[in-house]
Amino acid sequence: MTWEFSIAKGQMRVNLFISVLVLSAAFSIQRNAQQVSTFDVVSIRPVNPYRRVTIQGTTAQLPAGRKPCQYLPTRVKCRLPLWGLLREAFGIHEFQLDAPSWSKDDLFDFEATMPEGTSVDDARIMLQEALKERFALQFHFESRPTPVYALVVGPHGTTLQHIDPEHIQSRKFETPTGAITTNQIVKAGQYFSSGVPLDIFAQVLQSVADLDKPVGNETGLEGRYVVDMKWKTNADPDEVIHVLDKGILRATEEQLGLVLTSKVEDLKYFHVDGLSKSPTPN
Repeated sequence: MTWEFSIAKGQMRVNLFISVLVLSAAFSIQRNAQQVSTFDVVSIRPVNPYRRVTIQGTTAQLPAGRKPCQYLPTRVKCRLPLWGLLREAFGIHEFQLDAPSWSKDDLFDFEATMPEGTSVDDARIMLQEALKERFALQFHFESRPTPVYALVVGPHGTTLQHIDPEHIQSRKFETPTGAITTNQIVKAGQYFSSGVPLDIFAQVLQSVADLDKPVGNETGLEGRYVVDMKWKTNADPDEVIHVLDKGILRATEEQLGLVLTSKVEDLKYFHVDGLSKSPTPN
């Protein structure tokens, strides 16, 4: 079964609080790096930040789009700035990355070949090695006390309904850009999922409520859950960049019995010590 996640109003910003348990999976990639070879062939090309588009005789310059990494049987390809390539390679989230601000600017088309059957984790280790070789990447990890929100079950328990993955079904929704069929959607005044892991739901809360701290799931509830919430809102129903609606927090407490609590966690951060703005030639 394919898991879908649609956001009716555009791309969601994701700043995720990661617990030590989740972080260990990401950092184990680095620990196992010596066991993995490098890519067979690597191509890194700078991308013109703007593309020329002509519509009905009018020519305009539009920003070049980013493309997340695709892991195919024998190759990897993506279009990202260095910031995005670092996050992809080391399995880290935006708030964890301490890198030069210019690393968010220039886009690169990255494409590499690898032996058939290479796992995604091994491909990411190969990407780490490519960044070290082609961009002279130097780095270290450090721990910092970080204020976070924890999603927990409230004092009166939760009304969440568990669902088996094979029973998850999509539903049709009307949006300002047309009808879509999905098993998860967030828009002004509404959130629906026919089966969401609470780690993902915590990300939704952080983004939609526009919270200033990352949110982590500490409910102790595993698996997937049905969530169908609606609430009164003053949020713009035609917003096309980000869905921002703090009403989702009250709805989560009143309709699901889940609340946010503040705490401080010792989290790991990725610090860049050295990085070239341009790659070595192909």
